[in-house]
Amino acid sequence: MTTNRTPAKKKAKELAKLLRTEQSDYLYLKSVFRALRAELEIAVPQKEVRLPEIPTEDNIRRFYQAVWNCRNFADMVWVKSFL
Repeated sequence: MTTNRTPAKKKAKELAKLLRTEQSDYLYLKSVFRALRAELEIAVPQKEVRLPEIPTEDNIRRFYQAVWNCRNFADMVWVKSFL
């Protein structure tokens, strides 16, 4: 299904011409477009919030064991300096 839409660039120029007379600032434009989205019932997709993964006690124990048994002394000192 095709629609006869005005190209986005042309529509932006039309809106800019209307808004230019308002001498609008960022907050004004933000509120105008928020109201426009509400008027057109356009939902803004929300970014999914993911919690960080927490290592298990076993994972932590294995990590520390690997650090303490490390053969590369420089790596061992670097990791131990943060403990």
